[in-house]
Amino acid sequence: MASLNKPGLLTGAEYDAIQELWGVPYEAVIDYPDNDTPGNVRPGYCGAYMCFFRDGLMSFPIPSFLLEILAELKLAFTQITPTFWRYVLTTFVRAREEGLEFGLAELKQLYTLKRSSGVIGAILLSPRSGRLIISDIPGKDVNWTDKFFVFKIDPVTVGDFDFSRIPMKWNENVELFGASKMTPELRGLILALRRGQCNWGSFTPERVRAAYALPPGVNRAVPVALAEPIRPRRDQKEKGVKRNDPHAEPSDANSDSAPLKQARGTPHKRVTRSSSQVQSPIVLATPLSVVPPDHGDQPESRVPGEVDVGEVASKVQRRRLVMDEESSKVVLLAFSYDVDAPILENPERLATIWRKLRSRSCELPPLEQMRGRDAYVQMAVANAKAMEASNEYAA
Repeated sequence: MASLNKPGLLTGAEYDAIQELWGVPYEAVIDYPDNDTPGNVRPGYCGAYMCFFRDGLMSFPIPSFLLEILAELKLAFTQITPTFWRYVLTTFVRAREEGLEFGLAELKQLYTLKRSSGVIGAILLSPRSGRLIISDIPGKDVNWTDKFFVFKIDPVTVGDFDFSRIPMKWNENVELFGASKMTPELRGLILALRRGQCNWGSFTPERVRAAYALPPGVNRAVPVALAEPIRPRRDQKEKGVKRNDPHAEPSDANSDSAPLKQARGTPHKRVTRSSSQVQSPIVLATPLSVVPPDHGDQPESRVPGEVDVGEVASKVQRRRLVMDEESSKVVLLAFSYDVDAPILENPERLATIWRKLRSRSCELPPLEQMRGRDAYVQMAVANAKAMEASNEYAA
């Protein structure tokens, strides 16, 4: 396990190479560590690791958005891991590209703060479950503390930021992030940040430099409403049917799952529609109640309102055959989903699937060209969650 008190020695060639790295101006004063360690640096100087500049797109002056976060968290600059920096940088770049505000409050909603298991006292960031924005961020950096150097604190290296706000010694009592609930505002932020290129390999020095040149983001993402769960009707609660009674009839007029299951398992029974049923204005589906067969009855003596299951099945089958004959082409859709987040937590991909689930006569423009694109994404999310809740309720 690496120790913060024994940084790796910098060779002469590596020292010269630092001056040639992207983001390190010749005016920056770089020096060998004398008796300096990552947790204890001489006055007027700050420590740094070569891998941040060589592999992590770090540059001088150190971005003020990072320094503000470190100051609020009371973390030393040398206490954060390369993974911490990469997540902060890439998420900031995406927010700046979208013109959105991004700071510690948004960071706490998207990530959790953890202690490194490889370097005692170091701090890293990890995406919260279902809130992954940037993909392919290297999870571990081997020997990232080996090449340590110090730089002079001046406007060339830290700009106009008051560096006295940054602790010089490592904070051993870092306060980790607490729980963060999903809200419509957070869901909208995640949706907006996922729009562009979000893999680590797409972040180049040119892209980072262009994002730094953009004006500060002041906007907020459009909230994406959460779907309300389906709750039992009031009359169902009042009747209080016991589920463990196999002979009990369904008490709610909308509880059609149980009778349908019984009807499928008893093909010789007859089914009676409830004549007093008020149909839904959205889905005109009438619940069915199963009536035990009476072998003495003749088909002709059927009570008005009763339907023979076999007859219904035959009609449905004939209808499907007609529809199949009318379809001159069978359309098969293949879908591959390789994102860590559940599909219900990825509105963009969910809306793309929903757009495909239309009849052939209903052509919709691509998601990027839709006029009411955000409204359509919200509708797709709400419908998918409603379907999921309905399936759980009927199961």
